[in-house]
Amino acid sequence: MSLRPLAGARVLDATTGVAGSVCAKLLAEAGAAVTRLEHAQGDPAAVPNPAGGGDSWLEFLNAEKRLVAVDPSSREESANLERLLATSHAYLTSAPHAGASPDGLDCESVLSRHPELFAACITPFGQSGPRAGDDADDVILSALSGLADATPGYPDRQDRDDDPPVQALAPLAEMAGGLTAACAVFGHVVSRLRDRDGPRHLEVATIEAATSMMIFEWGATAYGGKVHGRRPSHEFPEPNCYVPCADRDAVLVAFRDAHWQILVELMGKPDWATDPAFSKAAGRTEHRDRLHQHLRSWAATQPGPELAADAQSRGLPCSAWLKLSETVSSEHVRALGSVETRGNRVFPADPIVVNGERRGTPPEPTGLPDADGRGSLGGDSPLAGIRVLDLTHIVAGPFCGQLLAALGAEVILVESATYAVSRSFGPFAGEPWYDGSMMFNHANRGKVSVEIDLTLDSGRRLLLELVKSADVVIENLSTQAAERLGLTYPELSKAREDLVLGSISGFGRTGPWGTYVAFHSGVILMSGLASATRDEAGRPRITGSIYPDLLAGTYAALAVQQALAQRDLSGAGCHVEVSMLDVLLFCMGGLVPAAADGATPAPRQGCFVKTAEPGGFLTVADSGPTVEPDLREAAAHQTRQEALDSLRARGIRAAPVIDMSEIMSDPHLNERSFVLPDDHPIAGSRPVPGVPWLVDGTRPTLRHAPRRGDHTDEVLGLLAQLEPEALDALRAEGVLT
Repeated sequence: MSLRPLAGARVLDATTGVAGSVCAKLLAEAGAAVTRLEHAQGDPAAVPNPAGGGDSWLEFLNAEKRLVAVDPSSREESANLERLLATSHAYLTSAPHAGASPDGLDCESVLSRHPELFAACITPFGQSGPRAGDDADDVILSALSGLADATPGYPDRQDRDDDPPVQALAPLAEMAGGLTAACAVFGHVVSRLRDRDGPRHLEVATIEAATSMMIFEWGATAYGGKVHGRRPSHEFPEPNCYVPCADRDAVLVAFRDAHWQILVELMGKPDWATDPAFSKAAGRTEHRDRLHQHLRSWAATQPGPELAADAQSRGLPCSAWLKLSETVSSEHVRALGSVETRGNRVFPADPIVVNGERRGTPPEPTGLPDADGRGSLGGDSPLAGIRVLDLTHIVAGPFCGQLLAALGAEVILVESATYAVSRSFGPFAGEPWYDGSMMFNHANRGKVSVEIDLTLDSGRRLLLELVKSADVVIENLSTQAAERLGLTYPELSKAREDLVLGSISGFGRTGPWGTYVAFHSGVILMSGLASATRDEAGRPRITGSIYPDLLAGTYAALAVQQALAQRDLSGAGCHVEVSMLDVLLFCMGGLVPAAADGATPAPRQGCFVKTAEPGGFLTVADSGPTVEPDLREAAAHQTRQEALDSLRARGIRAAPVIDMSEIMSDPHLNERSFVLPDDHPIAGSRPVPGVPWLVDGTRPTLRHAPRRGDHTDEVLGLLAQLEPEALDALRAEGVLT
């Protein structure tokens, strides 16, 4: 099945920076004909951070685009530009609104001249607020979004509170902006493509997109009252630790009692593991220091890859870090088709898999497709009228469902009281505890909850009744669990032939790693991202705040939208899949070609500078080794603000590294009404990030996350036509709680 629902759409990309260029690339991969305006001073998206590899990034970001050099000051070329605008469906820009750009390429000016056009502005900080109009690269955005403060992240934390942050070479904050922008823009481009009325302008601030993905830190601070970030912490279940092995570091994850027993067997049942202090999770957490000493001693004798493979074969989510070059050349990546060769260079492949086949390079655009009267997407809320059954757990899948809700879909979360893993992550606020989980309540806004035990035959039959009225099902189950529960595409599509099934996995569903259990840390290690996130000593580190889950959830939401738009054209549903591994390779796009040649990513040129304040740091985006000692010496005797003012006076780009408590009170984000109170009936009023885009100047809103089963009777009565007596009988059977 071809998944190119934007075939016939024409998009003009006049953005600067990585986020806008990524958004345009994603629209091109969906079939749009994208023309990119080349800038006289060179493409500002060529080098996303001072890590080098600019040509590779340029080739990766612009591979599917037609490049056109236009000088707006030339009358002839200005006329050509106007013709491009007049024949485009969508216009992407990073120009500021205030004062209008001198070349007339800001959204307001362009829309006044071309009233049929849809415009999206993708900027670092948005069009309002104290930082509006400021420029920033990924280094600055990471510092101001909380990502730098949280890196290295759980379970790989710094030893002391005043140890510096670590910056990834992959432009993760800007990738968050580009993925979010594409997710928000897509439906409105569909609307214009099909000649429907709707909003004309969309605004995405990369800082908001990046900050909205800091779910782990948001929840820990809003619910627990503490800032964790990269700092040492003793509050999380054990063992979940990053330890040195004989040849490289590995993460050991076995905090569930059943997993702990498997790890004990893997270690050969050492005498120390029989200590009653380690028999339960609470004891292992209380005695974590002693536990870690034992685990480190054992791990130090083990080769990391062999340890990880043995653990995974037993169902333990343990992993060892790989160089990006090792990942790219691995048997698994080859089997999965996660990379492809263009010319003589290797790049990440399109992450979307459709009906088991990876979507390949987009064909040349053809004529405008005929929607055959089926078109339903587009308008003020692109997914209005779309019903989604959300069968996902923990973070990546729930965040996908939350984005679909933000786009207007009706999202029904199907969960079970006997498997409430998504609600098991604290800190907690209020009673019952499972309705006050910080992780759950930050990733499931905008949904209603239906409680069904899918391990029972009657529960699965009841789910299929709901599928009959659903447009989409999303899931992130393992292959084995999906087959055991009958939640595969062949089975679900029997209930609704044109169903769209969206699946998220850690490493894909096939290949040598296809059965691996995936936590964020394992995917970071095995994707090669840790090898591109090295500290000052050169040690690979884990990126903060479970970022892969949120990036993958956003990509999955985009894939689901594309499948729905294609269904409008063809009448056929499909199964779309994305893996966290593929999404991380996409986010490392420009680093992959060198890695494929066996090279190790070069260290970035910027640095983190300690200030006189306890735990205070600045990120300096482009300092070289000749000025770095001078910067460090001066900043060590200044506050963050004093050091920042001094650096800026010398023309050096810098930003304070701020933590989550500072983000929640940030004047810029608050003036833009991005930090919002979430009035939850159990957890109370707690700050949450708003939807990271504005449509015609208005930010979409999401209701608080549901209480468990809060709409069970209402949904089953309406969609499954069950009377109260039937609901009572199902409760007596244990299908409903």
